[in-house]
Amino acid sequence: MRILLVEDDMILAQSLTDRLEGQGFHVDEADRGEDALELSDLYEYQVMILDPGLPDMGGDEVLDNLRAKNERLPVLVLSGEADVEARLSCLRSGADDYLTKPFNMEELVARLHALVRRANGHANNRLQFGDHARFDGARCAGRRHAG
Repeated sequence: MRILLVEDDMILAQSLTDRLEGQGFHVDEADRGEDALELSDLYEYQVMILDPGLPDMGGDEVLDNLRAKNERLPVLVLSGEADVEARLSCLRSGADDYLTKPFNMEELVARLHALVRRANGHANNRLQFGDHARFDGARCAGRRHAG
């Protein structure tokens, strides 16, 4: 899965990139809204993680520009702002999800997977093949087999 991470805090961006790439994601970074919009034009991303407090434009402006060009790219806003109005503003501007900092990495990854599933028309982890073969990824997640 290819992710566009838009975060101006370089320490947090590098930490997130390292942790996400350690889980098998490919991450491209941008620290400005203009750079993020340019990258979104050049590459196909499955999801964007957006910090709304960028130095060159606000998250609402990034979302407005992004939605004018690419209405299907799922966007998870990752912000230190926990105020309800800030969350509502981002969601109204086109964000698909909102997570406040500090955050749990497992929750972030689960939300990314959920956004991509929904963007691809899949609402759950269950797959069914015919009448007999079924797979439920939610039941398998986190299970460890005894040796």
